[in-house]
Amino acid sequence: MGSLLRFRRFLFLLAFLALCLGTPVSWLTVVQADNRAVVWARPVRQGEVFYLRYTHSVTRRQVEDTYKLDEGNVVLTATRFEAVGAGLGYMGEGTIRAEKGWTVIEGMNRRLKFLPLRVGAVADHRLVYRGKEYHLWYYAPAYSLVHIGTSRGTVVHWLWWKYANKRQKG
Repeated sequence: MGSLLRFRRFLFLLAFLALCLGTPVSWLTVVQADNRAVVWARPVRQGEVFYLRYTHSVTRRQVEDTYKLDEGNVVLTATRFEAVGAGLGYMGEGTIRAEKGWTVIEGMNRRLKFLPLRVGAVADHRLVYRGKEYHLWYYAPAYSLVHIGTSRGTVVHWLWWKYANKRQKG
C-alpha cells in the first residue's frame, strides 16, 4: 500500500508542476521591431505601472512618463519634465501643475497596443519596473526600434528565454 501512496503523491506533484509551469501569464516585454526578438521580459499583473525615464534631446533635462497596463494595452497616464522644450508642454490633455521644479501632467489616457521607441544613445532610456531601473541600451542597440508592451506566455517559455538570452540581467 505504501508504494501506491508514493506513486499517487508523485503523480499529484507532477500534475501540480505541469499546471504551474504551463499556465499562461502576462509579461511586460521589450521586443526588437526588426526581428521580433524579445530582449527583456518580466511577469506583470493587470493594472501595474511602469515608468520610462530619459534625457530630453533638446533641453538635456530629465523626463519621466508613467504607463499603466490595461487589458493588454499600454496607457500613458502622466508625464513629468524639468524644462519645457520641443515636444514637451501641455497639449490640453489631463491636468497640469508644478511640483518642486517639475512640470507634471496627470490624468492622461493615451492608449497604445505597444509603445514604439528608438533606443537613444544620448537619451539613455530607462525602463523602471517594480522599483528597478533597466537601461534599454544594454538590451538593444542604440537607435534601434523596440516595442514595449505585453505578451502572454508560460513560465517554461520565460525560463527558456532567460537561459537562451545571455545578456539578460536580474
